[in-house]
Amino acid sequence: MEFGDAVRAGTATLSCDGGAKAGSHPQACLHIGPEDETVCPRCSCRYVAGEDAPRETGD
Repeated sequence: MEFGDAVRAGTATLSCDGGAKAGSHPQACLHIGPEDETVCPRCSCRYVAGEDAPRETGD
């Protein structure tokens, strides 16, 4: 599900393979931290935490 220019993620840990939009790349493991978003270092795709996604407390 798209959220503006970001993909809304349902989990705090996810992977990105570039998808059809960015072109494929080797799988990158990503983690959504306390900022509620992360960016893939390979294709710059931005992921944001979905409403039901578990969140880090930052402690």
